[in-house]
Formats: sequence, structure tokens, C-alpha cells
Amino acid sequence: MEPPPDHDHHTAVGKAVVAAIKERYGTEYTPMISAGLYPASGDSADWAYHALSISDAYTFELRDTGKHGFVLPPEQIVESGGENIDGLLALIDNLAADNK
Repeated sequence: MEPPPDHDHHTAVGKAVVAAIKERYGTEYTPMISAGLYPASGDSADWAYHALSISDAYTFELRDTGKHGFVLPPEQIVESGGENIDGLLALIDNLAADNK
């Protein structure tokens, strides 16, 4: 798969998001193109990027590494939500900085 023309921008934003998520509980994520996560016929980020030309369309995943799939144990839900909020705030900060 050929990387998009704004790959460097997405890589920088992804690294900032991952760093913010890790800061809270030490959970490690790997920033990647959403198509590289698992087989799917497409997702909303792909659609927004291609159909609407929205460059900054991202997918956030839960913290599970494959053990529980899309059903996190109840004791991980609050932590996962908190670290994803941290990641979202880092995403917003990076997009705001890029648009100055």
C-alpha cells in the first residue's frame, strides 16, 4: 500500500497521541494506518479521507491487545476512556498547532 501524501503529518500526530496515552498508565500503542489493524471493508476514517478529502481523519482503538477483542473487561473501561481522552486532547493540540 502506498502511503498518503500527508503521511509525515499523520506520523507526527500519531506519535503525539501515543505519547499522551502512554503518559497516564503506561499503555503502549503503535500509530499506524487503520487499514493495517485488521481486515475490514473500510472504516469511517477511510471514507472521510477519500470521499470528503478530510486529511485528519483518525481511528482510536481500545487498549486490548487481542485477548478480549472488542469487549473490554469492566475494570479496564474507565482507564481506557481516560487514556483515550488524553490522546484526543493531544490530537486536538497538534491539529491546532498545524493550523496556526
